[in-house]
Amino acid sequence: HMYEDRIDHETSKISQMIDSNLGTKSSNINNETLLQIFHLVSSYKTILDELKEKHSK
Repeated sequence: HMYEDRIDHETSKISQMIDSNLGTKSSNINNETLLQIFHLVSSYKTILDELKEKHSK
């Protein structure tokens, strides 16, 4: 469940970021946000890799 919680947490952070950016007057997402999303996706991938490794043992 720890992994699920972490994944849920990361997912909601990504959603919030995208929502708040689309809510701004300029509808295009700025580079800073893209970077943040990139980092979140990277940590998401790390979590999934850890999970895979755990299950393959």
